[in-house]
Amino acid sequence: SRPITEQCIFSLGSPPRKSAISSLVIFSASSTFIPFTISVRAEDEAIAEAKRAREIDPLSPIINRNVGNRLYYARQFDQAIEESLKALKMFPDFFPIHTTLGSSYLQKGMFSEAISELQKGSSTGLLGYAYAVSGDQTKAQMILNDLKEKSKDEYVPSGAIAQVYIGLGDKDHAIESLEKAYEERSSGVGLIISPVWDPLRQDPRFKALIKKMGLD
Repeated sequence: SRPITEQCIFSLGSPPRKSAISSLVIFSASSTFIPFTISVRAEDEAIAEAKRAREIDPLSPIINRNVGNRLYYARQFDQAIEESLKALKMFPDFFPIHTTLGSSYLQKGMFSEAISELQKGSSTGLLGYAYAVSGDQTKAQMILNDLKEKSKDEYVPSGAIAQVYIGLGDKDHAIESLEKAYEERSSGVGLIISPVWDPLRQDPRFKALIKKMGLD
């Protein structure tokens, strides 16, 4: 089977076919359509493609952010930080870049910097995860409780809840939430290659979920 560190993205529809290479068309700021292969691919190819897209449309905030994001998923955290900082100079108010930068800081153990950036982002689940792995389990638990309470009255992605659980070291509930995220097509399970899920790689239940998604 293909290694999980390869670049995989889960479609919000049916699980991807193993044999076919599908494409996602991204609309850039300059009204240029750029095809992006989103099937399983080598990390260096994904990074190179993100950089080529930036060459075509250097003024697109999402494409600039995507370079750092691809480096983050490839576990090249220093480079992800470098690219994210460059992107922020151009687009200081584009919150997804703060999320990528904060996530990269977090994987390097730069907790205060990570939390500062994630507070400017949009992922409550990642913020809860950051508090948990930095040792502030009280704040992490508060975020978890808040997400679970909100889910009673409104949609809360189960993937976000799973992120806090894995930060707290609760693998059982993390797996349970990821399985629910798969059923609801949550974006949290869409980026299953994230370093956040690395503690689950050898868990048979996680492997079964990967197989169910068609990514084994």
